[in-house]
Amino acid sequence: MVDEAHRTQEGDLGEKMRLALPNAFFFGLTGTPINRLDKNTFKTFGAIEDKSGYMSKYSFSDSIRDKATLPLNFEPVPIDLHVDKDALNEEFEEMTEGLSDEDRGELSKNVTMKSIMYDRKRIKKVVEHIVNHYKTKIEPNGYKAQIVVYDRECCLMYKEELDKLVPPEQSTIVMTTGDDKAGRYKKYKRNRDEEAKVLDHFREPSDPLKFVIVTNKLLTGFDAPILQVMYLDKPMKDHNLLQAICRVNRTYDESKTKGLIVDYIGIFDNVAKALNFDEAGMKKVVTNIEEVKKQVPALMRKCLSYFMGVDRTVEGWEGLLAAQECLPNNKIKDEFAADYRVLNKAWNALSPDPFLEPFKYDYVWLSKVYESVKPTDNRGQLVWAALGAKTLELVHQHIEVGEVHDDVDILTLDAALIDEFKEYIKQSEPNKRDKGYAWHTAIGLQAVDGLKPSKYLIDTAIKNIEGDISIDEAQELLNTYYEENPKEDTEDRTEEADKVAVRIAKILSEKAFSFTPNEYISIHKKLFAGIYGHAY
Repeated sequence: MVDEAHRTQEGDLGEKMRLALPNAFFFGLTGTPINRLDKNTFKTFGAIEDKSGYMSKYSFSDSIRDKATLPLNFEPVPIDLHVDKDALNEEFEEMTEGLSDEDRGELSKNVTMKSIMYDRKRIKKVVEHIVNHYKTKIEPNGYKAQIVVYDRECCLMYKEELDKLVPPEQSTIVMTTGDDKAGRYKKYKRNRDEEAKVLDHFREPSDPLKFVIVTNKLLTGFDAPILQVMYLDKPMKDHNLLQAICRVNRTYDESKTKGLIVDYIGIFDNVAKALNFDEAGMKKVVTNIEEVKKQVPALMRKCLSYFMGVDRTVEGWEGLLAAQECLPNNKIKDEFAADYRVLNKAWNALSPDPFLEPFKYDYVWLSKVYESVKPTDNRGQLVWAALGAKTLELVHQHIEVGEVHDDVDILTLDAALIDEFKEYIKQSEPNKRDKGYAWHTAIGLQAVDGLKPSKYLIDTAIKNIEGDISIDEAQELLNTYYEENPKEDTEDRTEEADKVAVRIAKILSEKAFSFTPNEYISIHKKLFAGIYGHAY
């Protein structure tokens, strides 16, 4: 019986437990099951007999009806940001003169989200809104607040701005303080007992401590019924987001009728997705996992075919060198790496399934070979250390922070809305629903690889789901779009994500397909032709 069953169950520990107890029944308890290809609580713990995927389910809406928890209100507060791109690009080119395109790419890749979240002008506006909102809507009722920010550096910056507007004793930071060679966080270094005392002060109505600033701590398991509002200024998604927002929905007194999320990022759509584990969607993903299982033998053979005649029982560098001799140039290395990544994705989707045990020795061997031929150049880190701070400063100089909009409609996430959302999915026309799941899986597979499809792809997918265009027309639209809008940044893999996603959606939309070795070769070509040179 495993509590918090959405964590730590898909890796080596979960695999070893299942191998040690081959005839056991496994019961998983979780408030936030995960329904993805790479991690799937339903597949890891679900039983065939449990048609809905659950043995027993007590939903978010059930707890609201029972008055065990409160409805959640979402108050979106978008902030206008204007970036002078031309001036920024010109000064960036000047600052990085002499660097290669690859090194410039490393700088720009690291700066995007951080440059926005670290911008002092934006932080000042957000904190001013927090204080005004708290004093007018929360403090008069005697409740307290949690501020969730991007990272530890942001914790310090928000605290600094907050101290300018309210007495310092009204706020504190709770965060991990390890890996702090410069001693920047030592003021907030506390042992377990010291931290517990701080949180007891926060729970006390008469104590002056009103705000607790966090980034990772206190987002799960923290129980303070006096907490009513979370000021959320950190991108979050899936189960992490759902666990975090539930800090504010605890019952307290008769006056506390709701929990409130003031959202400076725009996360409501992610909340809806995190709450929606409908039966059809769960079964679709679990079915896809079974299809992935059929691929593994062919994927393994494909990767091993690069090393014909190599003795895989030879350990250490001697064995690795023999393998590396089979990858004599960068082209073949890239081909092997691409094939290994497909195998790796399938392996992560299935683990800890005992089915993988016969393949484990070869998989571990292939993983060692893959790691040994990966580029070891750490120049990107050196460039960031040298120019990262200057790049951030440059971006900040060209960001203009506009108005804070607090006039947007508040969205209430109550039991009725949750049920309406689920009912909408169930009542969708079957052909639209099937298309939707095909696209959801296709796009989700890109996320497993850390790729993010474009908004244009999403818009195109919706047109296909609604029946406005066929899947072939969707594919043609994407091809035309990238012909007319070629990507200049070699690090940008959006085009790859879009083109592979539409091809996966097309394959999944077909009435029947299998993953035999011959079919795998055919599918490999369909997916990657024109994207990778080794697609054949």
